[in-house]
Amino acid sequence: MKTDEPIVLACAGCSFAGRLAYELAQELDRRGAAEMSCLAGVAADLPCFRKKLEDREVWIIDGCPLECSRAIFERNGRTADRHFRLHDYGIRKKGPMPEGTDLSGSTEGPADCWAICFRPRSELSLRGAVCSGSP
Repeated sequence: MKTDEPIVLACAGCSFAGRLAYELAQELDRRGAAEMSCLAGVAADLPCFRKKLEDREVWIIDGCPLECSRAIFERNGRTADRHFRLHDYGIRKKGPMPEGTDLSGSTEGPADCWAICFRPRSELSLRGAVCSGSP
């Protein structure tokens, strides 16, 4: 079944930043903004995950500057259509959430992915400048 819904893959590291990246991907999935898939399955190059990525926009969410999710995806010969970097928001591996961080955010600014989670799908600008592109 072909869909125009993007696939989202996220860091699931053991740090605060990794946990937040994973939770953000789950929220995108819950709200119908993207379909969450398994980064480990992509890393293992399993056929069912390769097939799922065919003809789909792919979003990557990384928690920290190491950007393991992006590296895993690129190691498998792909480039993400969107790359959300939580560290660009001041999110740090050892937490806590930076004071004054507003997760309900607006779509102002080049890397604001929070708004995707807190607005109805009908109001989203998913193809616009809601997040930074891949490096």
